[in-house]
Amino acid sequence: MMFSSESRALIDLFKEKDYEIALYMAKKKLVHDQHDDRIIRSLIAARICLKKDAFEEANTHLESCRKMFAEGVTQPVHLAVYYLWKGVIELVDSRYASTIEYCLKSEKEFSKCITLTWWEEENLTYLYYTFGAVYYTVKFFEDSKFYCDLAEKLAEKHDNKSVLGSIMNIRGKMAQKTNQLEAARHHFEVYARYADTPSKQCMYLHNMAELSAAMKNYEEEIKYLKEAATIELNPETRMGKILLGRTYNMLGEVHAKSEELEKSELFQLKAFRYVGDVDQQDERVDELSGIKKKICESLCKLYTHQKQHEKAYNFSQKVIQLQTKELNYATDARIAALRIQYEKQDTSDIVENFNQKVEELQSLNNYLSQIASSISHDVRAPLRNTISYLGILEYKQRNAFNQEAREYLETALQAAKDAEMLTKSLSDLGKINVEQSSVSEVSIEEIVQRVRRNLEEEIQHKNVQFEVASLPTITANEGQMLQLFQNLISNAIKYNEQEQPLIKITHEKNTDYEHIFSIADNGIGISPENHQKIFQIFKRLHRDSEYEGTGIGLAICALIVKKYDGEIWVESDGENGSNFKFTLHTY
Repeated sequence: MMFSSESRALIDLFKEKDYEIALYMAKKKLVHDQHDDRIIRSLIAARICLKKDAFEEANTHLESCRKMFAEGVTQPVHLAVYYLWKGVIELVDSRYASTIEYCLKSEKEFSKCITLTWWEEENLTYLYYTFGAVYYTVKFFEDSKFYCDLAEKLAEKHDNKSVLGSIMNIRGKMAQKTNQLEAARHHFEVYARYADTPSKQCMYLHNMAELSAAMKNYEEEIKYLKEAATIELNPETRMGKILLGRTYNMLGEVHAKSEELEKSELFQLKAFRYVGDVDQQDERVDELSGIKKKICESLCKLYTHQKQHEKAYNFSQKVIQLQTKELNYATDARIAALRIQYEKQDTSDIVENFNQKVEELQSLNNYLSQIASSISHDVRAPLRNTISYLGILEYKQRNAFNQEAREYLETALQAAKDAEMLTKSLSDLGKINVEQSSVSEVSIEEIVQRVRRNLEEEIQHKNVQFEVASLPTITANEGQMLQLFQNLISNAIKYNEQEQPLIKITHEKNTDYEHIFSIADNGIGISPENHQKIFQIFKRLHRDSEYEGTGIGLAICALIVKKYDGEIWVESDGENGSNFKFTLHTY
């Protein structure tokens, strides 16, 4: 849209980050004020107040906007920005369903804008980030990733360091949830470069302390927490209470691990003083109530250990109060968020599109099934015949050929075997996507034992040693699990030139009810630039003369893992072995 010269000057001040002057000008009443100018001044004033964590003042400016909307025709961009910042305030207050509702309204108004100036794109960047943040909070991780990607593109275009840093923070937390600890460290370190306020610096140190704890590096964990304790925060603000409470709660937990119970108690009580007691009248459930619950849980556990039962009981009652409120609120928020997502679409369109997609997918599924069957039978049958006759020819007539003819025969036989192996791999790849797999209780320990029996010849030839942790029984397709583990273990053996190859197989379960498996080796490793490439079909890093293969095995692994809503990745510096990790959702 077109702006008046007064509004343009104010937007330019904001763009140049002259926030104090911009706020002064935004609050100043002009004699020849136009309707649109007054709205823009209030929106910019609200935006700057939000940057300063002055949420009540920001809400006052937004309320002025709302009243002005009733006075005349309102531009879509003004409504879009108004809804955006109302949504941000709701997010700060942990009213997630309302946040999503406001953001959807904002998105609808932005879609009416014919052209996008810097002002529109600046606010659209924050809208996408807010979507990403709220969807991450209510655990809609795919939606969160989608909006974070959109926000990142716009933020890079306009060099918006604040949003870029916040996105890296979300990406780091997502990586940590899936136990991709090195990726999480990288994202958090990028976030630190953009941490331009004491609050953000403290959040970064908390993230790094949690990451260090996950890596069992307790010295580094204490170092980060002690540094966080030196940051000057305002204990009167809600954010100050949250961050101070969290710092001292985490310090208390660290000392509890090392049996320094007196120090632990001092830190936990200090944390409790910062966050304040449980308020029965306060219905809000947010980060502050969350950290209160953690502190009360820590003190309850500490006093139970010290046999101070009355104190332990008092804090256990506080935990119960907070848990009940938190559970009710979390359930309501998630249901409300789902309802809003559903209601933003037309029901008849959903049904019609769904039925159409089902028909298309069924047709495609049948077609792919025919192709997979054809590869398995019609293509492989003549190849098997070719191999058989070439083998007979080599056996019976070998002495009748000269050296050159024998080499041609050997090359033809090897090529036919390679083609047969390739068609089998393609058939396996096709079947994974199209077959309806039956599931049952599958012991992964038994799967690994079967793999070791299947690969016994290779294992004995290379004298491979195994270290296998306790592995679970999961609900899955037995054949797919066998194929997944056999492909990964076979690779760990094949790409290993050590005198004493070692394969370690471990398992753990994360907080999102996912199984995380790890198959680590001390082989040749995979350089970081190839970490993504190896899961693509036909992408090989070595010539056949070095290592045999089709370039399909890891693509099959990726497909199997995807069927269980999981992820697969590799950790390797390119020299010291490889660690293949993957997640599988439980059912």
